[in-house]
Amino acid sequence: MKTYILIAILTLGIIGCKEKTITDKKHEPTVPIKQLVLDSLNHPWSIAFISEDDALISEKDGNLLSVNLSSKKKAIVKGFPTDLTDSIRAIHFGDNSGIFDVLVDPDFKNNPWVYISYAAKKGFGTTTKVIRAKLKNDSLTNHQTLI
Repeated sequence: MKTYILIAILTLGIIGCKEKTITDKKHEPTVPIKQLVLDSLNHPWSIAFISEDDALISEKDGNLLSVNLSSKKKAIVKGFPTDLTDSIRAIHFGDNSGIFDVLVDPDFKNNPWVYISYAAKKGFGTTTKVIRAKLKNDSLTNHQTLI
């Protein structure tokens, strides 16, 4: 008797269930929207975010820029080492010259160190150098050569 009651409950449960239909809506792929954030850069190479609005951008042609992405204000960071070899003063066309990567300390607010790799003059050629310096008021100070 218990078996018949169980079968009846299961049968009613199955019959009572509505069939779910999966709608086959065609989803259009999400297309990224292109938005110009900043223009008039000379071969931008690397970007390091200081905050949501402020960043440092290295240019392959030899400038390190401090930019505010909201106001679009740009300033050339001063105090860069004098041994920088940029593409304007390159020894041979196609030289790997200029400022390469730029990184900021993870706790930049309390530790304003900036780490930069760049092409440096060495004798009659160039070498890659890695330095760190403190950034204050769009100027690099306390340079330390790391490599």
